[in-house]
Amino acid sequence: DLYNYVDKLITNPDMSHTKTLQNPQILFNALIGATKKDWETARSVMEDMTKYSVSPDAVTFDALINVYVRAGQWAKARQVLREMQAINVTPNALTFSNVINACVSRGQ
Repeated sequence: DLYNYVDKLITNPDMSHTKTLQNPQILFNALIGATKKDWETARSVMEDMTKYSVSPDAVTFDALINVYVRAGQWAKARQVLREMQAINVTPNALTFSNVINACVSRGQ
């Protein structure tokens, strides 16, 4: 199971020297992006970040927005932008590009 593997990676002190595990956001961001169109799994991965005391960054939100857009969940993609703002994560150019793509795809 992928989550068991990730859990072992994050909690294994022998692996703490790797760059990915020094910044576990990288791992979570990659996992979210790897879900392709499975937005429910992507959201679950993001929520699991708190289990490991990892805060989402702009890249995390960008990855989630992109998954929502690929899945045709345009309203959810726009909602992520509001979530970012609520927790004071500054959107970047990719964030706005993804949200614009969501609106264009939806015809708004």
